[in-house]
Amino acid sequence: MKNIIFFLILHLNLIIKIKDMKKIIIPVLTVLVLGFVACDLKQMDPGTYNDSLVGYDAQLMAKLDSLELILDSNFETEEADKAFETCLAKIDEVIKLTEEMGAFKGDDKFQKAGLEFFNEVKSLVENEYKEIYELYKIPEDKLTEAEINKMNDVWAKIDASFDEKRGAFIEAQKNFADTYDFIVKDE
Repeated sequence: MKNIIFFLILHLNLIIKIKDMKKIIIPVLTVLVLGFVACDLKQMDPGTYNDSLVGYDAQLMAKLDSLELILDSNFETEEADKAFETCLAKIDEVIKLTEEMGAFKGDDKFQKAGLEFFNEVKSLVENEYKEIYELYKIPEDKLTEAEINKMNDVWAKIDASFDEKRGAFIEAQKNFADTYDFIVKDE
C-alpha cells in the first residue's frame, strides 16, 4: 500500500503536466491517499487496540482522581466547579474516541464494555458526585446525622457501581486478550 502511494506521488509530476488532467487527478489522488491512510489506521493490531482503550481509561481515571482530591480537600467552590467541568469534558472526549475506534474486526465486546464503564462514570459524576459536592459544601459542624448517613450511602453507591462496571471492563479486556492471543500487563 505504501509502495502504491510512493508510486503515485513519484509519477504525479508526469501526470500534472497534462493541463486538463490536473483538475481531475489532484482530487482523485488526494482521495486515494487519504483512503489508504485511513485503511491503514483501521488495521490496528489487537495489542494496539487494547492499549488505546486502556489509555482512554487512564486519562479518564486521572481526571476522576483529580476531582476526588479536590472534593476531599478544603476546596473553593470555583475550583470544584472547574474540576467537574474538566472531568466531564474528558469523559465526553473518551467516550467519543472510544466510539470512533469502532469494533475490532467486528468484535465489539471490549469496546462496548469500555463505553458502558465510561458512560457509568459520566452518570456518577453528573449525579452522585454532584450530590456529594452539595453535601461537602455544608460546614462540618452543621452537618446532621442524616446528611452524614446520606453521604456515606452515596459513596457506597458510587463504589458499588464503579466496581461493577470497572470489573466488567477488565473482564472484557481479559477475554479480548485471550481471543486475540496477547498478554495484558498488570500495572
